Amino acid sequence: MYCRKAKLKLPMKSILKEYKSGKARLLTMLEEPDDPVVKTVQPSLKTGRKWKVTEAVDEAKECLKMKEVIGQTQTDRRGLGSTTAKWWSKTEGKEKRDMIIDEIRNKEDSTRVKKAVQQSRQDRDREELETHLKKTYSDPTREIPLEETTGLVWPAAPGIKFDSKPPSLQEVIAVVNKARAKSAPGPNGVPYLPQ
Repeated sequence: MYCRKAKLKLPMKSILKEYKSGKARLLTMLEEPDDPVVKTVQPSLKTGRKWKVTEAVDEAKECLKMKEVIGQTQTDRRGLGSTTAKWWSKTEGKEKRDMIIDEIRNKEDSTRVKKAVQQSRQDRDREELETHLKKTYSDPTREIPLEETTGLVWPAAPGIKFDSKPPSLQEVIAVVNKARAKSAPGPNGVPYLPQ
């Protein structure tokens, strides 16, 4: 399905990522508009229950500020200074919006990769569990009939008939009196057994 020749072409990017970045772009454009009417109105964006665009944009801004505090670090084999970094405090307007959107896209990519890694790990764990359960609980000699055994001792028939009635009050009192009376009081301060 992810090919160029098939009739049905699925996007290589996550649709959810594009939705989130579009909502974030719209919110950042509405937060700092040039139009005074839009500045006074501050419309709210509806995004659903699980994901809030205002929280995502605020989190992206905090991440960008923290990256500026941390500074430029070495990534991969490239040394320090091999890439140019945009700093949050030195950008304005469209560049800030683009930085926020890129941060949201990067976060969505990382969560998608985490889910993919967890899914492969879960599949592997599921396979290991199934093989373990097959080895433990399956019997390859199940269809082979058992041989006659001699020397098994059958227990004698019970001498006293089993009583299935609920216990009487005298039986309960006898058991309670036999229990040790030095138990600690319960959470409400009342001892468990009567004195």
